[in-house]
This record gives sequence, C-alpha cells and structure tokens, in this order.
Amino acid sequence: MLICSVIIPAYNAEKYLEEAVRSALRQKVECEILIIDDGSTDSTADVAKRLESENANVRLLKNRGKKGVAGARNFGISKARGKYIAFLDADDWWAEGKLESQIRLLESTGEKFSCCARELVSEDGKSFLKVIGVKKRITYKMLLHTNSIACSSVVLDAEVARAHPMVRDDLHEDYIMWLEILKEIGRAHV
Repeated sequence: MLICSVIIPAYNAEKYLEEAVRSALRQKVECEILIIDDGSTDSTADVAKRLESENANVRLLKNRGKKGVAGARNFGISKARGKYIAFLDADDWWAEGKLESQIRLLESTGEKFSCCARELVSEDGKSFLKVIGVKKRITYKMLLHTNSIACSSVVLDAEVARAHPMVRDDLHEDYIMWLEILKEIGRAHV
C-alpha cells in the first residue's frame, strides 16, 4: 500500500509550484504527489505537466472550473491512494525529513492526526528567523480558542480525511475540518 498522498491545490501558482513539489519529492517516504489545478489562467498546468513527465510519483488532476481551495483539496482526497494524507500549499515547501518524522510518529502512536511547527520565510527562501510552534498535543477544546494548526503541516489518516471533507471555501475551511476531526478523535499529535 502507498504510504502517503500529498495534496497540493494550485491556482495560478506557476511561480512557486515547482519548489513545493520538489520539497515533497525530497521526503524519504513512498508517496504520490497530487497537484490539483483549480482552473489556473497562468502556466501552472504546464509546470505541473512537466513535473509529472519527470517523475512517475507526480500526478496532475484538473478541476472542472474553479472550485476553490477546499474543493481542490477534497477532489485530491477523493483520488488519493495513500494510507495518509498530507497537505501542502503550492506556495509552501517542506524541510527534509518533515514527512518521515510525522508518519513515524503516527505509526508508533496509532494516532490519526499530526501537525508541526512552521518557519516563516521570504519569497526567495530566506528565513525571517521566526518559527511558529505548536503545543505537543492539541485538543478540540484548545483549538476552539484559536487555530494553531497550519494546513501545510498536517498529516492525517486518509479515512479520517475522507470522513471530514472541507465544507467551506470562503472562510477557514481547514480550521473547520480540524475542529470536526478533533471533536471526534480527541487530539492531534505534534
């Protein structure tokens, strides 16, 4: 079984998409990378097609029309074949070892949901020397106060993701998903 499906929604992301995909490819985990083109009007689809032709683990999927980031992520989840789902925004990238660490944690604990800290960087990749951390465990009650979970930091069980699709695209679609999941499973592991 495929270990992880990386879901990358992309709308007019030609400038950043390649670095996001390459950061996912550098992870030492057997995964597929699903780029969901959400009706881009720039050359996002061309970049994605080239990356797909260079690596069999990359697949380009296209929404019919613009569905928004929640719709793109849900479409990706519906096509995912991995045991786990990892979200990666097209303008973000992962440090080496990020995915391995989180999957190892999920496998060793039996938890269904993991997130991690994030570092803020400029468009050209220079660190602002600012890391936004997260608590070791995040509960539903804690999350009611504020969303401390960055979407591109999340790795979760694929069945949990399918059971809790993102329902809104106009406001905090990921936050609503995290709340629903944590209400059901109790906590996120960091």
